[in-house]
Amino acid sequence: MVVIVVCIVGFFSWYKIRYSMDVVKPFNVLIQNAEHRVLIATQGSNYKDAVVSGVIEALKDRPVSINVIDVSGLSNIDINQWSALVVLHTWENWLPQPDAKQFIDDLAPSNIEKVIVLTTSGRGDYKMFGIDAITSASVMSDVPRNVETVIQRLNALIIE
Repeated sequence: MVVIVVCIVGFFSWYKIRYSMDVVKPFNVLIQNAEHRVLIATQGSNYKDAVVSGVIEALKDRPVSINVIDVSGLSNIDINQWSALVVLHTWENWLPQPDAKQFIDDLAPSNIEKVIVLTTSGRGDYKMFGIDAITSASVMSDVPRNVETVIQRLNALIIE
């Protein structure tokens, strides 16, 4: 019995270490006299970092200021201060990341249109119910396609 308990605890410890996300250090890409403000809330991983970098690169010559925060900071966000929000989160323990889920759940229906969600999971197809999310399995070769999809959705929100 003890061996089984040790194996179970060992498995969950390995799983948490292997698949847990890093906390993202907030940073800004400020453009003076920017017409639009975009908030990117993400978790730290090679894949998500590459997507965030790709989005920033695609927007660099446009009048858009960008703030990047960890998803754990979403509870402090007033959506009305932003032209658009991009939320990148991982499906954790068969559920969406709790801060991302709570933020989406608390949004007024009229504000959900300002939010672009990219959900990663092992299978690459999980997403929150009722959300038109981009889904991925955190495969690095999918980064360009997912950046392009995020940019297309942002373009619909911040047309100049």
